[in-house]
Amino acid sequence: MPSTGCLRRATSAHPPPLKYNDGPAYDDANVDFLADQMVLVSGIGGEASNLIFTAPQTGLYALTTSFRGDQYGIGVAVDVEANGSSLFESTVSGEGVVVTDSTAINLTAGQEVVWGIEPDGGLQNTGISADMTLLPSPTPEPDVGAARYRARATAGQKGTWRGTATAHGELDQNSGDAGPQWSEVPL
Repeated sequence: MPSTGCLRRATSAHPPPLKYNDGPAYDDANVDFLADQMVLVSGIGGEASNLIFTAPQTGLYALTTSFRGDQYGIGVAVDVEANGSSLFESTVSGEGVVVTDSTAINLTAGQEVVWGIEPDGGLQNTGISADMTLLPSPTPEPDVGAARYRARATAGQKGTWRGTATAHGELDQNSGDAGPQWSEVPL
C-alpha cells in the first residue's frame, strides 16, 4: 500500500529552487526536463537542496530513488539519508545521466528520509523520482524468526513494486515492470 507520509522541502533563509515540470518534456540547450518531473536545484552559494519524507507509521518501507542530470554541464553530489545514516551516495555528471538505488528500510513513525543534492563542480538542475511504499509485515515461520531484506533494483527499472518476504528470502512480487533482487541481511 502506498504510504501517505508527509513530503516536504527543507527550508532556509534563501532556499534553493524546487521545480515541477507539469507539462511536456522541455529542452532549450541549457536545461533538459522530462515531462511530469520534479527537479531539485542546489543553491548558487553552495547550499544543499533537500526533499524530506516523514514516515506516517512504523514499518518496513521499500524506497526506490533515481536522480537524473537535467542540465547540460551538470555536476552534483546526490544522496539519500535516514536514521542518521547514509543509504546511498553518488554523483551526476552528465545531462541525461541517471543514477538509481532501491532499498528497504525500517522506520518509526515520525522518522525522516532525506534526498539531497549539492554542488560538485558543475551546474545543478537535477531531476528526482522517489517512491516510498509501506510493505506488509512478514509473518515469521515457526522457530525461524523474522529476517530483514534489502532490495537492489536494476538500473532503469520502472514501476512500483511491493512484496511479502518470508524468513527464507522468498519474494511474492505482485506488481512492477521488473522484479527486484532480494537478499537477506542479518539482523
